[in-house]
Amino acid sequence: MSEVRRGYAVLLQAGDAEISGALAEGIVAARLPEAKPLEPDEIRTVAAEMDRQAIARLMRVAMHKQPVDYGAKITKALGDYGQESELPGPLRRLTARLWGLYGLLVYALAAAFRAQERVLGG
Repeated sequence: MSEVRRGYAVLLQAGDAEISGALAEGIVAARLPEAKPLEPDEIRTVAAEMDRQAIARLMRVAMHKQPVDYGAKITKALGDYGQESELPGPLRRLTARLWGLYGLLVYALAAAFRAQERVLGG
């Protein structure tokens, strides 16, 4: 005994009647047997237009930054460069202060050596 399998698809249209009608006509035309595949030139034209639209969208985002854009960039930078600290707040601040004191100590030692060289005439 053979199993009968059936399926169906429903095309729903909403929104602007002109736009949804054009989309529906394109879908129906693509499903018809007489529809022919795109030529290589047509494929390149469509791909170029898609690229142009993607670049224009990126340019709009780059030119008109929103706070969300900055948040995404900060999150990406933290992921790329690993600047997110695993330490809790007070310990992180103590570590930052210790690094600052270490930097001041190195600076003071370098200044002392330069002063010694000037005094000794080296």
